[in-house]
Amino acid sequence: MLSAEEKAYCRALEALRRKDYLSADKEFEACRSLFANNRGRQIITEAARLMVEVGREKRERENIKQFIEEASTNGKETNICGQGQQEE
Repeated sequence: MLSAEEKAYCRALEALRRKDYLSADKEFEACRSLFANNRGRQIITEAARLMVEVGREKRERENIKQFIEEASTNGKETNICGQGQQEE
């Protein structure tokens, strides 16, 4: 029988295979104490955490890009943060 931490580790590896980095990060967090002294496992855990952050940053940039595209396609001149305003 596998312990709860070992099961979490297996789920984390499966999540990595599916490129579901958020789930992998959560599962690695659940089994942290199991591999506390294993440097290789710590590297994999940190890589999953970094991929979560990269995904968040990518989504945020995409949202900003979409906002700018929507603002520019509404048929009017749009000022974003005072850009394009001329001095009187």
